[in-house]
Amino acid sequence: MARYGEAVWRRVRAVNVTSGLPVTGDAANIDLYVAEDDGAPVAVTNAVAEDGYGYYKVQLTAAENTCWSAQLSGESSTENVVIIGAQWDNAEDAAAIADAVLDEDPADHDAAGTLGEAILDTLAGTAINGEVENSTYNTRKPFDTDGETVRATLTYVPDGDEITATRS
Repeated sequence: MARYGEAVWRRVRAVNVTSGLPVTGDAANIDLYVAEDDGAPVAVTNAVAEDGYGYYKVQLTAAENTCWSAQLSGESSTENVVIIGAQWDNAEDAAAIADAVLDEDPADHDAAGTLGEAILDTLAGTAINGEVENSTYNTRKPFDTDGETVRATLTYVPDGDEITATRS
């Protein structure tokens, strides 16, 4: 899956419109363009390379892939040859998002509107609704090298409906 802001390989296909057959040996005659988020098409940086049976590939740079949705189109200077382009959507980098959220100052985790507040509220709501009893949730930063660093703890004790939350 393509990720926002990362270099990515993409393929297009060259077809002869008269015969309907794939066109090989045309890499030097193909110009490719990338359009990001419905913007105007811009020529790609890297050279096009043949990838077999009428397919051609190009590696888009990270700067050419800083969008949520992209289209790769092209043209060939060879007569009667059209380029069938590609379209893709980029995913967010989940690791970077989690890292940014879990690295914020712990004092900010319970600030209104933060992800930390939403997670703790959800866990607290689950506990209050009786879906769990005598439960402790430890939230760890998933990308720590040791995988053990506890970032937040929520404990529900049914005696007196006590809920405690601590953040580290």
